[in-house]
Amino acid sequence: MLDYLKKYDKSVKIVNINDMDKTTIPEYWVKVLILESAEERAKKVLECWEISFALELSNTIDYLKHNLDDVLLLESNGKYSLLYCIKNLAGKIVYYQGSNPIESLKNNELLKKIGTVSPKLEEFYNKVHNGFYHYSSHAMGLVPLSEIIYFVEYDWGIIDDLKEPIKIKLDSTYGVFSSGSGGYVAIDISNKKSTVWFSNDLPDYDVKFWNVVDEWIQIGLED
Repeated sequence: MLDYLKKYDKSVKIVNINDMDKTTIPEYWVKVLILESAEERAKKVLECWEISFALELSNTIDYLKHNLDDVLLLESNGKYSLLYCIKNLAGKIVYYQGSNPIESLKNNELLKKIGTVSPKLEEFYNKVHNGFYHYSSHAMGLVPLSEIIYFVEYDWGIIDDLKEPIKIKLDSTYGVFSSGSGGYVAIDISNKKSTVWFSNDLPDYDVKFWNVVDEWIQIGLED
């Protein structure tokens, strides 16, 4: 496992909870990581998800309940994250990473902006994870705050190919979910609406944010 992880982050380490300063990670992480068995850790971490996101991420949580094998603590360059070891539909283990929500405080202004569209999204970053995404690609999940895409900073060639004017404002739109292949779930804070945006296809406007995020995460977990 560690050899695989180091292919994408040479500094990464698997850490024992008893060998680090527990004040640098959330209390619920400590409660998870002090448990001895992988089964207990998997069950305990999902309790936090269910408390606040049983409705928003119902498909994701249900899949994890049946396929999450273990949760481990990672450290890289002084930053901590949880590694989720999950069985996909083929029975192979895929790795998802949940970054430390304490890190979210460093991007508080951005968090407040996206929170105006979805308070639950702000809650996820503050209480559960500063992003939850496929380990190797940082995709098919909510990206860390530091990796959220500010649309106005990118050249979207697809705009020239669209027959109608776009229905979002680039200078108030943020991509918080990445498919890794040119697809984004984006929120426009000016109108408080969500869009499925593609770099090479027609956008899908005014979607239900959590429905799409929940569906896409599950697809990533199963693949």
